[in-house]
Amino acid sequence: MGKKRRKSDHWWKKILYLGISQEQFNSIEHQVNKQNQRVLGVVNLIAGIVVLVLLGVSYLPILSEFLGRFRVVFILSAIIFGMIRILSESFGQKSSRETLVCCYAMIGALYGLAILTGPVYDHENLSTTFLVMLFAIPFLIVDTPVRVALSSVVASVIFIITSLANKETGIFGYDAINCVIFLTASILMNFYVQELRIQQMLYTRKVETERDTDGLTKLLTKDAGQLQIEEEMKAGKQGALIIFDLDNFKEVNDTYGHLIGDTILSAVGMILRQRFRAQDITSR
Repeated sequence: MGKKRRKSDHWWKKILYLGISQEQFNSIEHQVNKQNQRVLGVVNLIAGIVVLVLLGVSYLPILSEFLGRFRVVFILSAIIFGMIRILSESFGQKSSRETLVCCYAMIGALYGLAILTGPVYDHENLSTTFLVMLFAIPFLIVDTPVRVALSSVVASVIFIITSLANKETGIFGYDAINCVIFLTASILMNFYVQELRIQQMLYTRKVETERDTDGLTKLLTKDAGQLQIEEEMKAGKQGALIIFDLDNFKEVNDTYGHLIGDTILSAVGMILRQRFRAQDITSR
């Protein structure tokens, strides 16, 4: 019974965290947040520019007949992307949760734009923009694959319902089949891409930890600790700075030898790691 439960737990962990522990996933939270912030800024800016360009060219006589019907969608999309930009900037140094909220708002806006320009306003043609969005979304965000896949499933259900309500049966059938195919490919690609990214971040985290950790005390090195303190101060965070020294430690080395001195330093480092919180900065 215990073995079956452990296998079940591993199965769920494989789905939720790609076979790694939640602690490991949390250890790369800063890297994930940084990557998502970068993608959020770039993709949101590009999407806003593209929408504004499409709005502008829709007034050209040669394109007015085709793009003119989408002007309301372009204006609405530009406003939404602008609001997401303002929201993300207002957060300042965003936490991972705030960044994810902005990322999923942007993804929702992209899906909404594809649905509006597809089955809502273009009844006669197959919807291709939404299919492109389905396949591209896994490359736009780093998160647990279940959440990314769930957003794609919800968007696909809305797309199919909208297509059913607005298109003829024949065109709707092609839209539905294409959507199921691309959704399946998107979910599989999502798990593959997320695993590659997370494993790469874990490896980078391991290399950085080995570089920034003092081999004797297992605390941060002086340079690494100073850099983290500076980053916290730039983010506007407050805290207390505690500096302490071991009295007469030179006499311990001189009397008992450096081997005993190293043992004492290692024990002090272990005590500090046990007593301070994980988010505290402890360095030698």
